[in-house]
Amino acid sequence: MNNNLHFNWAELYHILKQESRKVYSQDEWDSHISVVFRNAVYILKRRAQYINGTEITLSLSIAHDLIEDYKEIGENCINGVFDYLLHGSSDTNLARKIFLNDLDYLTRRGGEFYFDYIDRIVSSRNRNILIVKLADLEANISRAKEDSSRLQKYVFAYREIFLALSKIELTEELEKMMEKFKSVTHK
Repeated sequence: MNNNLHFNWAELYHILKQESRKVYSQDEWDSHISVVFRNAVYILKRRAQYINGTEITLSLSIAHDLIEDYKEIGENCINGVFDYLLHGSSDTNLARKIFLNDLDYLTRRGGEFYFDYIDRIVSSRNRNILIVKLADLEANISRAKEDSSRLQKYVFAYREIFLALSKIELTEELEKMMEKFKSVTHK
């Protein structure tokens, strides 16, 4: 994610949330969409990543279900939001490309085997994508307690994605430590 973009991710998040509330019934919103959103917030907080710029992760947490559940409405909504936010800025166009790319990773394709989908998400090595899918899986796990085969599938996927995210974070920490070590040894 390019954090140097001059794009208002917070505005994207707020508009997406408002627009998706128009599509989902209150029951749908309460039973899954808001749960995934709250899980994403919780994951960001417990990983000490709830900082400026998290709006893209929270926007993805809403948009990925919107696309899967109401493909045409979701695509129109997302494109409409970016058109609304587009002020002729190349950063807005780049932000749209980044967001749609991340959203594509999060969307299971027709005919795609579930574990191929999970492998694709893991291979993205993208923190936002991994966090949103973890949040989605936490919601799915809590809803699948009566179905042992679905529960097993979700727990396996959760483990794979959790490990991928942890590996990214560990690598970043090691890189920071190496930079500190280099700066101390080169003085």
